[in-house]
Parts: sequence; C-alpha cells; structure tokens
Amino acid sequence: MSGIQLGGSRLGGSAIDLRLVWPAAACWAAAGVLVAMPEYAAVAAAGLAAVAVTVLAAAAVASAGPAAGSGRRRAPSGLPRLRRANRFPPAGLASTIAVCCAAAALAGLAVAVQAPDRLPDAIRALAADQGRVQAQLTVSSAPVPSSTTALGGGAQLRFRATLTGFDARDGDAPAGTESGPTAITGLSVPVVVFVDATGTEDDAAGTEPAELAEPADLDIGDEIRLTGTLAATDPGDAASALLFGRGSPEPVRTAPWWLDWANRLRHDFAAASGQLPGNGAGLLPGLAIGDTTAVGGDLDAAMKASSLTNTY
Repeated sequence: MSGIQLGGSRLGGSAIDLRLVWPAAACWAAAGVLVAMPEYAAVAAAGLAAVAVTVLAAAAVASAGPAAGSGRRRAPSGLPRLRRANRFPPAGLASTIAVCCAAAALAGLAVAVQAPDRLPDAIRALAADQGRVQAQLTVSSAPVPSSTTALGGGAQLRFRATLTGFDARDGDAPAGTESGPTAITGLSVPVVVFVDATGTEDDAAGTEPAELAEPADLDIGDEIRLTGTLAATDPGDAASALLFGRGSPEPVRTAPWWLDWANRLRHDFAAASGQLPGNGAGLLPGLAIGDTTAVGGDLDAAMKASSLTNTY
C-alpha cells in the first residue's frame, strides 16, 4: 500500500525515512532559542545531555527487565492475561527522544563555545558604554549606501567587517582594566560599520590625506584602521556590535591575491552592467553580486513598494 508513513513509508514506490525530522527540528529550535540567550547555552546543553543519557539508560534497563526472569509465571487457565502497565515507552520512542535531546545539546554546546569569541567581555563593556576605539578591521562585504545619514546630514555607507583588534582611547578602557589605552588583538568579532561616504578629517590627526582611503573604494579582504564608537546589537543578531566611524579609514593591508582577483571581477562586472539601458544598469549588479551602489532613490522606492528588495 502506497502512502507516507514514519520510518518505512513509500511515496511513488520509494521509501521515505522521516525519523530524523524530529531531531533536526529539536536542533534548530534549540539553536534559535539559545542564540538569543547565549548566557544560558552551557547550562541548557548540560541539562539536555543529561536527559539524553537518562532516557537511554532507562530504556536499556526496561528492555532488559523481561529477559532477566526466565521462569515467568503464567496466568491460570480461564483468566485473561494482563499486559504490563509499568513498561517503559517503546525503544523506538525512547531512542527518538534521546537523539532529539542530544542534537539540541550539541546546538547549545556550539553556541556556548562560540559566544565568548563573538562578543568578548572587553567588547561587550565598550559597546555597553558606547566607548570610542581605534578599530582594526577586515572588510567582509562591499560598502553600500545606508538608509541612515551621518551626523552632519551627509550620505553614509555601511559594510560588514570582522573586528580583529582595537585600541581604546583614554577614559574608554573597559571596566576593571587599568586606566589609559587598552590594546587587544586576536579577535574575530563580526560587526557592521557605518562611515561617512565622503570621509572627514576627524580623528585623522597625524595622518596624511593621501594615506586615507575613500570608504567607497574598500574591497573585500582589505585591512583598515578606523576610529569610531561601538554600540551593542540585540542578542541573536548576525553582527555582535555596530561601529560608527569618525573620519576616513586608514589602509593597513590590501586584500590577498585570492580575494583581489574576485574584487577586480566584481568591479569589471559592475562597470559592464553600467552600460545597460534603463534600470537594468542598477539592478543587474544588485541581483548578481549584491552591489546596490548604482540603484537610485526612485528605483529603490519602487522595489520597496513592490516588496522586491529581497532580490538584491
């Protein structure tokens, strides 16, 4: 008989095994909840692992119980045979529960291990106080126009980056540290950077203008220094913090060759797409490589009105 059944179903003559649906759902659910509450991830992982071990142990004891008694008493003839009422749930159900708990525990463990690296205590303290830092960044996305404006009302760009280190200015050192500049390196904190599209000379004292980079010219893989203010994001956000830059970025190192060739390919594609007539010149780079710099205000408003901004 054809149809969909758990464990040994058939659909169109081929068996469909759905036994991993519940563990996968438990893993995703645990990850979704604990990412928003990373401080409870370790405790939750330990508790779920304990439940998994307990369920497996209880199932093993229950399944071995009837076999231990080789001389079982038979019910007198004429009396109905009673089914054991204290039997543990079937082995299949117990195994599913144990695997679900184990999968959820692994998700919680992953969150607990990654949480300190995503948002170290020093960054958490600076973000909570909106501390001012000189950040060392590795650019991970091309700069695009931001929907918000800079403090002076000018255009603003945003891009994603990895915060690899920082120097805190006097008075902005994290709580519990000695006064004065605090330098920390070896970080890997995902951040979203907002910077003035034109660049300013603020906080660039001692740096020649020729040494400063135009924000719009930054490429994926470039390493830069940028002075700015850190702000915390909500738990579960893809970025651990926001960095509001002051002044122009200072180049440290260009992208390595294995990223540089891709950056050149992106620029060439965007330049070729710019020769297309009509709105295609702005839409094609956005659809293909996520470059929305050529999307004008009217086109962006039309895309938002039609709920199509998710396509680029």
